[in-house]
Order: sequence, then C-alpha cells, then structure tokens
Amino acid sequence: MNIAIIQSRMESTRFPGKCMKEILNIPMTNYSYLACCKAEHVSKVFLAVPDEGDKTKIFTDNFNNVKVFSGDSSDVLKRYYSIAWEEYKKNSKIENVVRITSDCPLLFYFKWIIDLVIEEHIEKKNDYTWNRGLKGYPSGLDVEVMTIEALFAANDFAVGYDREHVTPWIRNNKNYKKSEVNCFEKVINGKYSVDTLDDFKKVEDVINLIEMRDDFKNNENN
Repeated sequence: MNIAIIQSRMESTRFPGKCMKEILNIPMTNYSYLACCKAEHVSKVFLAVPDEGDKTKIFTDNFNNVKVFSGDSSDVLKRYYSIAWEEYKKNSKIENVVRITSDCPLLFYFKWIIDLVIEEHIEKKNDYTWNRGLKGYPSGLDVEVMTIEALFAANDFAVGYDREHVTPWIRNNKNYKKSEVNCFEKVINGKYSVDTLDDFKKVEDVINLIEMRDDFKNNENN
C-alpha cells in the first residue's frame, strides 16, 4: 500500500502564497492533489503544511475531504513522519510513502509519472526511488518514493538541511538501495517548478496551451 504526502506552505520568501495561486481558477496545490488522486498506485493522499496560524486554515477550508497535517515550519521531515506514523498505526500494510510538492502543478497532466516511479520502486525492491537525478530531466515533474522504514529512520537520524528537504538523508545513505527513473525518451531541459512569479507565469502559459489543445480536440470530435 502506498500513500502520497504533498508538502505545501503559504509562506515563501520569493513568492508568498504561491501554493494557492490560481491557474484557470484552480489553486496550484489542487493540481498536485488531483494528480495523486488519479494515480493508480496511490491509496491515500495527505497534505503536510506548516503551522502558520490563520494561513493554515486556508488549506483546511479548501481541502475539506483531505487530511491536512500542520507542524513545525522548518521541520518538513517531521511532518512527513507524523502523517506516516499515524497512518501506519491504523494500517500496517502501508509500505511506501510518495513525496510530492505543491509547486509542481504540471504533474496533473503527467499523472502516469507517479505510477511509473512507484512501479520502478516496487519492481526493484528499492528503499528510495526518484526521477530528478538524471541530466536532461526537467524540474516540475518531481516524484520521490521511499519505504516507510527509510522515512522513519530519516526522522530518527537526519539533522539540519536534511530535515527541511525530507529525503537527502535517505538519498545519500549508502546502505539503501536506490535508483533513478528516466520517464522520457528524449532530453527535456527546463524548469517547470514554481519558485517565483516568473516561474508561475511560464507554467500558467503551459497549462493554458494544454487546455486549449484539449478544447480544440474535443470540438473536433463533436
């Protein structure tokens, strides 16, 4: 059984409030959430957000049917651990945790990538699998899968930077079996994750183009 945890936050130094910035009237975090919901190998989806007072309420108001966990703003790893541990106590069949970030809305149009990384992870019996280490792979379609045991170990031993970014301790641990997944046959360079307003405008343009293409195809078929 695999669960997905999406990390999101309202406070961003370069682009405050970016995770709920709307594209076609849909908040950016919703794109990541819907991508996880439609992935065949994901059983449950959770949001891991920092405890930011009134800002945290934005998530609970917009995701009524999703478990939203709020925790230490600087300890993202602990947020992941807390969700995974609570769910594991309810269901010990949970084997893997999928890490997704809310600044990758294009995953909604490439939902198969989530399943592909999970399948590679299970087939190779990895402790950790991801799709960002290869040269020529674009940022913004990021998927990481880790065993729940590896996540628990990271929470026990990781410090500093590794806690803020969740997976470096696992990825750099020589005792773990890992692999990188190349989801595309051709090299696709570029940055499609959203860290700044310029990033957002570029991704917004891409999504608008995709939607216009789909509308055109639908009209042709009618």
